[in-house]
Amino acid sequence: MAFQNYQVLVSSLRYSMNSPPFSSLPLEQLLAQLQSTLTGLESGVAAKRSQEQRKLLPSESRFQRELKLLVRQFSNPLLLLLVVAVILSAMLGKPPIPSSFSSSCWQPDF
Repeated sequence: MAFQNYQVLVSSLRYSMNSPPFSSLPLEQLLAQLQSTLTGLESGVAAKRSQEQRKLLPSESRFQRELKLLVRQFSNPLLLLLVVAVILSAMLGKPPIPSSFSSSCWQPDF
């Protein structure tokens, strides 16, 4: 996606390999290529560019974004191992800490 945005930017500036770098262009020429002024973009041009950029971006629903986030959170191998251990422990019915260990631990007097 970032590469597409870069291509759009480069094509909008009419950049070619034979032209000089943007940093060496005179300010007036650069502003003309960008269709801008010293004070910034005109509101019509800004709205047009904003609409063009929205068309390029893929639209995702909130559910899709949150589902991707959930999947990414479980992609850690250590977390997957922990989840498998919890499921196996629940299926086997054994507590994670042996009862002999918990009874031999120091317990405060209340």
